[in-house]
Amino acid sequence: MKITCGLLIMLLLVATSACSGGGGSAPPPPTAQWAKFRHDINNSGAGNPSLADNNGVIIWQTQIDMTPISASPAIGLPLPGGDVNGELYIATEGGTLAALAATTGEINWTICSCDAPGVPLICPAGRASTLGPLISSPAVYTFISTTNIFIGSANGAVYMFQDNGTTRTCAARFEPAAADFGGSTITTRFISSPGFTINPSTSAVSGVFIGAAVDVTQNGTTRTVGKLYALNTNGTPIWQYPPLGAAEEIGAITSSPVLGAADTVFFTAEDGYVYGLTASGTFKWRFFIGATTDPDAPFSPSPLTTGQIFAPSTSGRILSLNPDGSFHWSVPPLDKPGFESGFLSSLAVGLPATTITPTVPPTPTPPPGATAAPTETPTPVRLMTAIFGVTGAGNLVQIDLITGMINMLQNPAEKIAGPVVSSPMLSADGYLVVGAADGTLHAINTITGLPPPLQPPPPTPPTPTGWPVTLAAGVPIRSSPSASSVDNNGIVNGIVYVGADNGKVYAVGPGPIPTPTVTR
Repeated sequence: MKITCGLLIMLLLVATSACSGGGGSAPPPPTAQWAKFRHDINNSGAGNPSLADNNGVIIWQTQIDMTPISASPAIGLPLPGGDVNGELYIATEGGTLAALAATTGEINWTICSCDAPGVPLICPAGRASTLGPLISSPAVYTFISTTNIFIGSANGAVYMFQDNGTTRTCAARFEPAAADFGGSTITTRFISSPGFTINPSTSAVSGVFIGAAVDVTQNGTTRTVGKLYALNTNGTPIWQYPPLGAAEEIGAITSSPVLGAADTVFFTAEDGYVYGLTASGTFKWRFFIGATTDPDAPFSPSPLTTGQIFAPSTSGRILSLNPDGSFHWSVPPLDKPGFESGFLSSLAVGLPATTITPTVPPTPTPPPGATAAPTETPTPVRLMTAIFGVTGAGNLVQIDLITGMINMLQNPAEKIAGPVVSSPMLSADGYLVVGAADGTLHAINTITGLPPPLQPPPPTPPTPTGWPVTLAAGVPIRSSPSASSVDNNGIVNGIVYVGADNGKVYAVGPGPIPTPTVTR
């Protein structure tokens, strides 16, 4: 294994203790609004903002470069002299990593190299990138007024950059070594997005987990295998699976690993299995789910966990497993028209839009000498927790977390044009937000199938037209949406951020956001 500089890797959202508890609890809140792909270490895909007041206005759009954006934006904490609403980090398949002001979309900096660790970086217009294609989503963690940005590259390296609000430096570059594969010629791709833990005592990153796809050429024959890496923060390996010297091989890993109870690690590989490992990288179990790759998607669907582990496949199957690898339930390939495409994107977990328990009215006080009529006690509505997904053909699926029973919306207000590669984001008020192949962004109520209602227009233009939002007609949106809460004239509203194949990043919200940003 080759370490070209001392500190490697990736994100975090919660303390290590968050991985150690029992199953069934909701994902812990992140330290940033949306710090990594699928939001948190559980890959829940669920954020805190509400979209009830989001009118689908394109607040800003920013061109990064002229190559597609398939990565998900990360939203970090404010830095000294930066945007009061935080920084937005995005990467392109052309090899540009950019930081934008979340409020205005102004580009604070771009990076396209990590050739000399410790040297301040800029990416002048026209300079060719040496980072390689960035399909892995950036992950960010702010500690002592410095943000660490972690990202994998399809050129076989993992990078860590640091931003203190004034300068940006390349802090680490990690590459697997050919010796790890018997000395053969290798070509490695990091398409998987990383997962991290944080030491609760020091608040520093305590470890990173990231998958790789490795083409191994030996005696004129090439095969593709997978590796899951666990690394210390100084870039040294804690372990790798399969371990060094092991005869077994697994399929390529292009999905993002997820951390579960008792510091377990789960991931899917392109051999069709879901794997469960201990915190020390020891094999626990594997379970066959079926195909997880499709030529329409550059990455595989990622599993998520709430105690149970849930994993989708391109065959249309969704598998639920217990932490010990035993079977919980399975949704078989969906046989209704439009569902045969299976899932090209990851799932989300949370509460459907309507989860209100009726209050019990007080018993009236009867007049003197009269008997009070009994007050009927209404039956509470069960607070159902569900799994949400969008098939490659554009059909929204809702599945009961406990029973595996399917509730499919038959008549959503708008059709989602497939193939749907974008992984859906679930808002706090039960809207599923997802990008489509025709350049539209959709927000769909998980009970009614309707978009957010159009609110009274703000006093300044543009006049909102509502959802779905056409970002760029005919330009596929494969990037997965992220969301944050931004203050708009004293009102906190949910803002959705997403990239598109035209190399632009879009912010969609309730209307113009007048809060100024500080230029640095």
